[in-house]
Amino acid sequence: ERYITMQHGRIGLFFVLFCFVSFFGTGNIASFSSFDIASTYRFVITFYPHVMVLLLLLKVVLPLSLVASVFGAITKSIEIPVTGVFYLVLVFSDLMTLNFFFMVRD
Repeated sequence: ERYITMQHGRIGLFFVLFCFVSFFGTGNIASFSSFDIASTYRFVITFYPHVMVLLLLLKVVLPLSLVASVFGAITKSIEIPVTGVFYLVLVFSDLMTLNFFFMVRD
């Protein structure tokens, strides 16, 4: 049987780190309308709002899907329990959320 070790925790922490980097590295996600539409003019010369929104969505979703697929490939190649590492990622995310909520002041 395979058990979760500290090495698996490290893999989970790196997954969380890369998710944050890919999420916040694309720009301001908090308000989607604050994205600079000028970045899509390189691909679409005339004004097509639906195509521009699709390009902006790809700009956000592509890094996250790349991180998730590499994480899946790594877990399969070194044969670690995927559900165990997934639960570790959930625990790390919950701990970060609790830390954030305790730091919020009124």
